[in-house]
Amino acid sequence: MVLTSVVIYVEPAQMEAAVEAIRAVEEVTVHDVLEGYKVVALAEADDVQKAHEIIGQSLPSLPGVLGVYLVEAHYDA
Repeated sequence: MVLTSVVIYVEPAQMEAAVEAIRAVEEVTVHDVLEGYKVVALAEADDVQKAHEIIGQSLPSLPGVLGVYLVEAHYDA
């Protein structure tokens, strides 16, 4: 299991739609919205490759997402 905490920067004018889209990603849990443009989230994946796909491809491609920034990663073998 790979747990990655991320901060996702979102276009403020698209915050509501972006958070809804982020929440729709099955492996991602939204924990907080800060300063009107930062979303704090946790992504859970079975392996490193899937974690990379989530934070490197799935989340950045969502509407309104400006960037995805890794805060911490934990790998439990």
